Amino acid sequence: MKNTRLLLTAFLTCCMTAAPQNAAAQSPMRTSSSVPPQVELMYVKGLRYLQNAQKTDGTYDGTYGREPGIIGFCLMSVLAHGDDPNAGPYATMVRRCVDYILSKQNKVSGYIGDSMYNHGFATLALAEAYGMVRDDRIGPALRKAVALTLTAQKKTNGRLALFPGIHGRGQHGDRLPDRLPVRGAQRRHSRAGRGF
Repeated sequence: MKNTRLLLTAFLTCCMTAAPQNAAAQSPMRTSSSVPPQVELMYVKGLRYLQNAQKTDGTYDGTYGREPGIIGFCLMSVLAHGDDPNAGPYATMVRRCVDYILSKQNKVSGYIGDSMYNHGFATLALAEAYGMVRDDRIGPALRKAVALTLTAQKKTNGRLALFPGIHGRGQHGDRLPDRLPVRGAQRRHSRAGRGF
């Protein structure tokens, strides 16, 4: 939950502090979009912040800047803008994000990161990238990641899992709070996985 809040806070802060003056000179506007120009300018400023803050290994500074789920959010932010992820202005950022997420995947189990938050959001990002980014590694990695989620779901009587092996119980059997964002990400990437 903290990872989600951190990313959303960072992105919204970038968007809210965007200055529309002289922004038209910074980026060509898409004329076929129904997005208001001020919103487009804020979005571009947020993307540029993410691009400039990204390290060469695809990570970011800060407590959660090395979490695959956070990198997945950054990747989805770029892909949602609609630029060509293979040759557009954010192609290097896209490549770094994909490389980092894939480097954090367990090659045997398909588990990405060290929590189902990371696994869920990083897998969702791979599902979004699958049809857009030219990288032959995405398909097999996505298959393994979705398979892990579905296996965890089977082990939990059809409910989506918070951890790969158990559902809804902490270390001492105590009930864990519902994690709707993780479950939503798992549902989305499980559906996306049906297409490959």
